[in-house]
Amino acid sequence: MFKGNIISTIGKLLLIVCNFIGKLKNMSMAESNCSNCTLRAKYDEKPKSFAGRFWRWHINWCPGWKGYMKSLGEEERAELKQQYHLK
Repeated sequence: MFKGNIISTIGKLLLIVCNFIGKLKNMSMAESNCSNCTLRAKYDEKPKSFAGRFWRWHINWCPGWKGYMKSLGEEERAELKQQYHLK
């Protein structure tokens, strides 16, 4: 039972990541979907979930997230830094 849940969760996460990568190939940095990201929503809902932890790890090196943060105003950027415990 437990093993099946893990496999199901990993499968769903891989589907989300594959869809995200497919969308990235067809958009410029200006069209970032970071504000509506499915993984980000999962982090907001349940930060300690596997998907939430994956998203939080991912934003440490994601060029899309870095571009998104640069596109925000100073106030919005400060709010996100506080909300997600960023440097």
